[in-house]
Amino acid sequence: AGRVLIIDEPERHLHPSIAAPLISAAVRSRDDIAYCFASHDLNLIQNLEAEQILFVRNSTLTTLQPETRNFDILPVS
Repeated sequence: AGRVLIIDEPERHLHPSIAAPLISAAVRSRDDIAYCFASHDLNLIQNLEAEQILFVRNSTLTTLQPETRNFDILPVS
């Protein structure tokens, strides 16, 4: 079965000098996992050599109960 690891804003928990190298090493060591990173740090994203980068620039609330949103997503690479 395919595995996906989603990591939200890793730059908030790692020192900037080690964030990209540490994350890159972790990704390279496990090719059986697909990684999804959510980040506001463009330098971190650029250094990850990602296969695909998506820019989520906006969301629109469509319903309250349950909360549902439409996202404005642009492919970067």
